[in-house]
Amino acid sequence: MPGHHDTVATPEASDFKFVLCDLQILWMGKPDPVIYKVALQMLQLPKEKVIAIGDSLQHDIQGACNAGVDSIFISGGIHAKDIAATNGEVDEQRMLQLFQQHKVEPTYTMPFLRI
Repeated sequence: MPGHHDTVATPEASDFKFVLCDLQILWMGKPDPVIYKVALQMLQLPKEKVIAIGDSLQHDIQGACNAGVDSIFISGGIHAKDIAATNGEVDEQRMLQLFQQHKVEPTYTMPFLRI
């Protein structure tokens, strides 16, 4: 309804959609720290008890850094071709260069996430 300005957070894929009821829609997603703030509130946990896991330096890892949350970079994801050596293993030097290029440093790295 016009004039009503409540903000509603709804989980949608990997980010949240904030709808302002005056018909203005504002999309917020990683790397904006507000997404992590909302997630921490939903989990009712302090950031020291949470770790963000992702394969995108620009979105996942930068978002975690922006929010002050520890992170695990999955090197076998979207950046795998950028950091793979000829034998398919991660080239540490290329990975560190990629971190410098994106101006981020994950807390930890691992090749894949398997459950």
